[in-house]
Amino acid sequence: MKRLAIIDDDEAALYICKKILVNHGHLVQTYTSFYDFEQKNSDSLISKSFDLIISDVRMPEISGLEVVKRIKAKDPMAQILLMTSFCGNDEALVALELGAVDYIAKPFENPKHFNMIVHKWLHFQKEKPKVKTSIEKKFFLSSSNSLKEVLNIIDKVAMTNASILIQGETGVGKEVFAKLIHEKSNRSGKFIAVNSTAIPVDLLESELFGHEKGSFTGAHSKKIGLIEQAQGGTLFLDEIGDLDLKLQTKILRFLQERKIRRVGGGQELSVDVRVLSATHCVLREMVNEGIFREDLLYRLNTINIRIPPLRSRRDDLIKMSHFLLSEISNKHGLTKLTLSTEAKEQILNHSWPGNIREMKNVFERSALMSDSGGNITLFFDPLITNSESSKYSKHSNEEVEDVKNNGTHQIPPLEGYIQLPLHLTLQEVEIMYLNRVLEINGNNKSKTAKELNIGLRTLYRKLDDVNKSSLQ
Repeated sequence: MKRLAIIDDDEAALYICKKILVNHGHLVQTYTSFYDFEQKNSDSLISKSFDLIISDVRMPEISGLEVVKRIKAKDPMAQILLMTSFCGNDEALVALELGAVDYIAKPFENPKHFNMIVHKWLHFQKEKPKVKTSIEKKFFLSSSNSLKEVLNIIDKVAMTNASILIQGETGVGKEVFAKLIHEKSNRSGKFIAVNSTAIPVDLLESELFGHEKGSFTGAHSKKIGLIEQAQGGTLFLDEIGDLDLKLQTKILRFLQERKIRRVGGGQELSVDVRVLSATHCVLREMVNEGIFREDLLYRLNTINIRIPPLRSRRDDLIKMSHFLLSEISNKHGLTKLTLSTEAKEQILNHSWPGNIREMKNVFERSALMSDSGGNITLFFDPLITNSESSKYSKHSNEEVEDVKNNGTHQIPPLEGYIQLPLHLTLQEVEIMYLNRVLEINGNNKSKTAKELNIGLRTLYRKLDDVNKSSLQ
């Protein structure tokens, strides 16, 4: 038997709802106002007292939006279902973003439909806590307070429908955290990830929204877009900062209306999709530059989660290393690999600028190149190590002298210039130069982009490309 609370100033609606739910074996308490509910439940944890709270959206003393805010502030795990005579109204959509699990139109044309919605959320609430995700077991054994704080936020908001913006450096595992949020949620649909930089700009709209047959050259059949494919589930928009302004406008409309229109189509389709997004860019800077919509930022950023870089999680480094080595051993059929004292010191002393992606890369290379015998020798990528340990290279005295053998003459650096070693590739020069200018500007990317005479988005893309190519 489940305990439910219903809040509605309409006593006739209270009577009908209670009768439907009691007939299906539930224990129901009714309240004619939120103040009545609050007064009678002030000393208890709401999620312990009620499995589900059902509230009207439009009430004279306090709105359904405020009901969601107040209940969630007191108990983030409380589940709230909204009823409204204004189905599709902005108030109901905003309430979903605040943490309501769903909303349903009233009056109820079919009592069975109302009971099915209630049963759905009671069922998910019953089953979900029992699920221990494979991701959580593998990836989130942490002694770091900063990561524990992130996991605590995820526990609070995973069961809501709020949009979440995940931020962090390249390689910290933003998609893994997005999958964790989906697995901890009530959503029964798919988790679909879209990397905005991996799909050509002219195809991205069609990939997201789908298209009708004949809508453009080459559209030989109807295509269901990724948003539709995520129906009932979660859409993860990775590298959201790389969307062009035209597509940003379409994404904003989708988030506001919860409706889409396929390319070349005239019919609007309602969709129930939770949106998570991620970026390594500073979106506020991009808003100031006029290359990212401020209203879209607010829609995406209902909840903000910042993933800490590996260098701030020293207590987790050895634990993460053992886990990755175990995975690599299984992947390549190697004998059990262990870390020597020297290897552990190297791990703790390295700053891991590429984060977990770099750590996987180093360990896989090291496991394959080390002599058999258990202990591995770490083989770092010299390109990453050089650019990370020194943002620009300092020559030895010998290198600054005449190099008569190859007929070159190196001139000592003048003030305002940087000096680079011989035989660098163009990519290595770009890495060192970008890092040096960033260092001079105190990591201020807007100032750096202006000095380099490139756009802010271009700078972010170059920095991201450098990190990815260095780890391949």
